[in-house]
Amino acid sequence: MTEKHKETIQPSSYDDTSGRARWSSRTAFYFAAVGSAVGFGNVWRFPSLAADFGGGAFFVPYLLAFFVVGLPILFLEIGLGQYHQTGDVGAFGSFNKHLKGIGVCSIGGTYVARPVYGILFAWILRAFFESFSEDAPWVNQDITGSEAFSYFFDEIVEQSTLDEDNRPTTLVGTNVGYSAATWFIAWLCVAWGVRWTGRVTYVTMGLPIILLFVFLGRALTLEGAMDGVRAYIGESLRGKYIQKFTHDIINSYINFCSTNYQ
Repeated sequence: MTEKHKETIQPSSYDDTSGRARWSSRTAFYFAAVGSAVGFGNVWRFPSLAADFGGGAFFVPYLLAFFVVGLPILFLEIGLGQYHQTGDVGAFGSFNKHLKGIGVCSIGGTYVARPVYGILFAWILRAFFESFSEDAPWVNQDITGSEAFSYFFDEIVEQSTLDEDNRPTTLVGTNVGYSAATWFIAWLCVAWGVRWTGRVTYVTMGLPIILLFVFLGRALTLEGAMDGVRAYIGESLRGKYIQKFTHDIINSYINFCSTNYQ
């Protein structure tokens, strides 16, 4: 590294970095990092992409985007965080004061995007509890995919309250309550610093991993499971979709493969 670069890239000059909270363990940090990158897109969008773009063959552009885009961004963020021991604004500002705007935009983007996830979690929370009611459609073992789809959007999301232009006409009180509960749970997860958050990730990341394997095992025992497996790993990627598919994958990595500098 040249002397010029050494003068440009300096550790953070903040006086309080030595007193910053630390993760309770490496495992807690790994869980938190993975949890910030893995979400709805990986769990819900993953199967639909596999179905739309030729089953397991989509791993070719997926892994290419992972190694070319995902991992470099991941290492950049972790490296900046470890070196500067500060947040987005301070990390980029340590390179050059004019780059602080990148950190501000990063934080601003988070504040814009997170309310979307808040309402998504509210719908999921409502669907979870209402699934135990006697009126839930799951008691019918012959329920179709379209019926399940209609139940979620008509009964949980309550799209029937929208006008002809799909604009909201009223507040859905139940969803407002579940949204408030969602934000309160999120506050409980971060209110006592990263050491507490790290312990929470053992549940918020550990439990979903276990459940995914449980769902996988259950799915493989259902009738016609092998047909699904063959469709997943046995079809070729259709060429006319490659460009759009690659764009979707890379866009997902840019937006979601993030661990935050702290």
